[in-house]
Order: sequence, then structure tokens, then C-alpha cells
Amino acid sequence: MIERVECAEADILGRRRGDEYREAEKRNAGGGPVVVDDPLEDWVSRADQAPAALSAVIATKIGKRYAGRASLLINLNISEFGIRQTEIEAAMTPAVVPALACFERVWILWKASSMGRGLHEQRLPAAFPTVSNF
Repeated sequence: MIERVECAEADILGRRRGDEYREAEKRNAGGGPVVVDDPLEDWVSRADQAPAALSAVIATKIGKRYAGRASLLINLNISEFGIRQTEIEAAMTPAVVPALACFERVWILWKASSMGRGLHEQRLPAAFPTVSNF
């Protein structure tokens, strides 16, 4: 059996993959430090953007109205070093709920974990508690 899977990345608005690496290479080539300060306030700011980033990418995928049922795999590419872990995990279920009407399953890859929920799955990770309207 072949399963169709649509993939997307949820990230901070305006962030482009790899920009940090290119900037570090430029600093290094110019004799500057490769590593830069990442203050605690920035961790919090990134964490606060995670729910909106998830909702935005899910809305975009729903809007594409794919023919047939597929699953959706989202890479949540926001790191907050655990400072808002519980809050981000709690925001996953409300963000995913609209997608379940359009996709067979929805998985979120975040850090070293995958968290998923499908219309027909019986066993759900603790990050996705059972919701009464499923």
C-alpha cells in the first residue's frame, strides 16, 4: 500500500532556511566569531511564535484542496531549548484539529520527536489528548 504524504515546514515568519549558516560563514571568513549570543528573550520570542507558525502552514495546506486523502507531515523548525515545551505541545492539538477534516493523519516533527494524530488512530501520544469532537 502506498500512502500519499504532503510535507510542510512551520518556521518563524520571514526566516529562511540556512541564513544563519551563511551569516556564520561570512563572520568566520572576516575573522569574526562563528557563534553569536542567543539571549533567553529570543528563546521566549521564538516559542511564542510556534502556534501561529503551525496554524499558518496548516491553513495553507488546507487551502490547496488536494484531490484524494493524504497525510500531512509538518516539520516545526522552531527551537526554544525547552523553555516553552509544555505550551508549544499544548498548542499542537488546536492547530491540528482543522487539518483532520482534510488529511488522513497529521504528524508534527519537532526536536527529536514525532507527534501525530489521525482520524482512525486509537493510540495517541500524551501531547495529543483525546478531543471530544473526534
